[in-house]
Amino acid sequence: MTPKLMQSLCAVALLAPVSLFGQTTATTTPVGYVTYTVPAGSDANISIPLSRPAEFSSAVSSISGNIVTVSGTPFAVTPAQFVYNPGQSMNNTYYLEVLTGPIAGRRFKITDNS
Repeated sequence: MTPKLMQSLCAVALLAPVSLFGQTTATTTPVGYVTYTVPAGSDANISIPLSRPAEFSSAVSSISGNIVTVSGTPFAVTPAQFVYNPGQSMNNTYYLEVLTGPIAGRRFKITDNS
């Protein structure tokens, strides 16, 4: 056996265990599932909801341009309470979510409130 062949065989023998243990298979028992029925030809979006609970909920009494007026139980809202203001007291982004009607499900970013 030539020294070069011997070196090659030794290298293969040393590297073989590394390649054998280089991969690991892990399995777990499924913990649950969710089934969604989506109409054929639809563009339904399915995702894990990552939203905060509602800060405020009310009925809309009027809409004029980009101004939405709400009605219902009296509430106390301070100016700019729902306005994103990084680094200060209000560092969350708030949205108006439509729950019923032709645009149900749409969300609109709140840019100011009074």
